[in-house]
Amino acid sequence: MTVMSQQATKKSKLFYLHVFITVVLMFGFGYLPPFGSITSFGMRMIGVFLGLIYAWTTTSLLWPSFLGMLAIVFSGAYSMSEFAAISFGNETVVFMILIMVFTGALDKAGLVKFLSSWIISRKAIEGRPWMFTLALLFGAYLGGMLINAFASVIFFWRILYTVCDEFGFKKYDKYPSLMVFGIVFASMTAGLTALPYHLTALIVIGAVESAAHMSIPFVSYVLFTIPMSALLIFVYYLIMWYLFRLDLSRLKDINIDFIDKKDLILNKTQKLAIFFTFLMITLLMSVDILKLLLPDTAIANLMGGWGIIGVVLLLIVLGLVIQVDGQSFMHYQESIKSVDWSMIYLFAIILPFSSILTSDATGVSAWLVETLTPLFIGKSFLAFAVIILLLGTIITNFANNSVILVIFINICTPICASMDIPLLPLVMCMLFCYQLAYMTPAASAPAAFVFGNTTWIKASAMYKPIFITLVIMFIVCVAVGLPFGNLIFG
Repeated sequence: MTVMSQQATKKSKLFYLHVFITVVLMFGFGYLPPFGSITSFGMRMIGVFLGLIYAWTTTSLLWPSFLGMLAIVFSGAYSMSEFAAISFGNETVVFMILIMVFTGALDKAGLVKFLSSWIISRKAIEGRPWMFTLALLFGAYLGGMLINAFASVIFFWRILYTVCDEFGFKKYDKYPSLMVFGIVFASMTAGLTALPYHLTALIVIGAVESAAHMSIPFVSYVLFTIPMSALLIFVYYLIMWYLFRLDLSRLKDINIDFIDKKDLILNKTQKLAIFFTFLMITLLMSVDILKLLLPDTAIANLMGGWGIIGVVLLLIVLGLVIQVDGQSFMHYQESIKSVDWSMIYLFAIILPFSSILTSDATGVSAWLVETLTPLFIGKSFLAFAVIILLLGTIITNFANNSVILVIFINICTPICASMDIPLLPLVMCMLFCYQLAYMTPAASAPAAFVFGNTTWIKASAMYKPIFITLVIMFIVCVAVGLPFGNLIFG
């Protein structure tokens, strides 16, 4: 047997061990005797929960989600048809599928390439290396926020490589290494947090609705996330300038000649894609705005009845019927390839399961309150928030960010209710803190993107500056995010 075959066999055995442990947890844990306020049904649900967390962490998202659905039905909570209605029929799950389809069409239009070229072609960056650096970071941010984070990273990395080659920077130099990280953070962390139709935002919105039975208005969400995400990018910019003291003297003669002028010309499809992008944002926010400004009017009732799902359906219809040069703007079969089905199945189980796990029938919420509340008695909201945010931020560097968000939202909901402290400001800070997962290549998808760029960065040299950056960003999230969250959601 070759070394490769031995490694494959060992890997298969380890995988089947993970499967075995998952099955034991999901279907066997419930036979253990209950404790505290937790009921027998609660023990079965805890078993499913532990099995899901273990399998998601050690294997993948797909098959554990399916097995978890079977385990929930096996527990007697629902029939399969009932569970299908509250999982795949969940508003957030349906919205996720539709918004992925529509934004997939926007991505196919090639807007990221135009956006990156347009931002870097501004006269203000000529001879101003730090202005160029700021343009790269905020350009990547806008690309990730409005269009596609992965494409935004690739295009802005290409601009960075071109400039570094032109002005004599070598691989592993401080500036390109830190910018490789900065562009990923700006696009894939800050950008994907800023608007409420990206996956991470939908996780938080769905988990809060499921666990706390309250909604996060899209307008309030944006009023918090856009300033906070922009602030974190600017903080990183200042860290590079004043803390890491990068020498950018080689870029003092930077100009915009390297931009291909053809990339600055919008074609018909791209112009329509820009229109659809701003129409999407406007309509999604108008669902909440019209309720506040024009209550009980025909347009407010119409948009309220449609909701966010109706808005996206309208956008898809428009994308299919509006033609450019004889062809529909939106090619459905191509756009549907943008749907991340593993994430959809994760949502389909975790959102309804959150309600089941924290229901009165399980006793889990009561047990959490009884166990954890005494630890925080006499402590301020700030102390409680710092402990929760710090604990989750550490764990998220070793576990799936989305799962950790859902777990901590479910843990904090009954505790916040029992201590009479606001939940939403804390949750919104979780949204940012629990994405500070860059300490290892396996910490998150963005981290894998950063450490996978072995052409320009050396992993061993990045751990210290990334750690310093994450500590400062955590402090900013706590010091600014909590009071700002209280202002917006209090």
